[in-house]
Amino acid sequence: LLAHHNLEVTQAELARCREAIRNGTIWQLAEQRSHATPQLRDAFLWVLEQLDELADDPIGDSVLNLMASTNPVRSGGEHLSDDVGMRPHILHLHALLSMRWRVPGSWWDGSEDGPERTVLIEGAAPPWRDSALGAVVSALVDEPRSVVLVSTPLGPIPFTLEDVSPWCHLDGPDDMWRKVYDDDEIADSLEELGLDGLPLVRMPPSSDFKHERTAAVRAWLDRCAVVDKLAVFCGVSPTDGCRLTDGMSSRRSRTDRMVNVHSGGEHMLSPRLADGGITLALDGARRLNDLNPNPPAAFDEPIEDVGSDHPGIPRVWLLDDAIPFVGRGRNVMQGYVLGADPHLTPGQPCLVVDGNGGLVAHGTAVTTALEMAHLKKGIAVRVRDGALRDS
Repeated sequence: LLAHHNLEVTQAELARCREAIRNGTIWQLAEQRSHATPQLRDAFLWVLEQLDELADDPIGDSVLNLMASTNPVRSGGEHLSDDVGMRPHILHLHALLSMRWRVPGSWWDGSEDGPERTVLIEGAAPPWRDSALGAVVSALVDEPRSVVLVSTPLGPIPFTLEDVSPWCHLDGPDDMWRKVYDDDEIADSLEELGLDGLPLVRMPPSSDFKHERTAAVRAWLDRCAVVDKLAVFCGVSPTDGCRLTDGMSSRRSRTDRMVNVHSGGEHMLSPRLADGGITLALDGARRLNDLNPNPPAAFDEPIEDVGSDHPGIPRVWLLDDAIPFVGRGRNVMQGYVLGADPHLTPGQPCLVVDGNGGLVAHGTAVTTALEMAHLKKGIAVRVRDGALRDS
């Protein structure tokens, strides 16, 4: 009877773990289980130490691969805890932000000088496009060359990324949004974003944004949001992002969010309402591929380190035999991939190309380049649209 009980408990726990893996919440499950006994908690804290201070050894490499294999953008709520900032996907998101985000190269009034100040909106709860937009518009009208940040329990973030989860989907007590950071914490965060040395102005939130220049400011914010998301999630340089969004227009939803982004009469991309990420359209994928019409290195070839924070949108090199199927919208399967860019990020957009760099399809990566090099079964890229449907 005891053996039967232990078997059922073990099977139930394994089923719970499999479900957490499918949902992408296995880390949160381990975090919860770590509070069961002091020994488990000590072991989990040791793991957190490895995440906090990466060693230059196989353990450090494994930790980096762990973070790189996570989707930094998550839909749904993110439960707040003492360890929330050390979850791998949140560390991944913050690493991408500090590495790829840049201050705007031009401002809403047409000036192109450097930023004059940093403005931090504190005490506002999401959605910040409702609760803090008035303060943002007021700050930018007062000083157009202001870099506007919004305070979150995970640290300050650019206002242009205000709808990105998990920043805007944290699940916890209401007063967590009213936390005021001390000067040292703010200084560290500003340094990571490259904003150290600028005067800091702290402002309370305001939802009243009626001003004669509001339309111009909001249009500039929309364009900056697209450029920032292309840079952070796709590795597209802000310079290329500005070229792609030149003269852009967008349609807004009933909740006042961008739905479709057009440029030059073509549908470029659509911001995802569930998690704040972006989904490319075929015209946008073609334009991004034109920026670097070459295939990535094969898995058995050495990878050249270009040393750039913005290496361009990740590409996956498809086996010729699969091109007719993937080009018409079929998913890319493991075992049919000859090469992939090392900065490929699961859950984020990528391009599928042939051996000459020609666009075959675009979609969302399911695994990393390292995993694609070894896996033989399963989906490698969930294709959104094929580029050869009409051929």
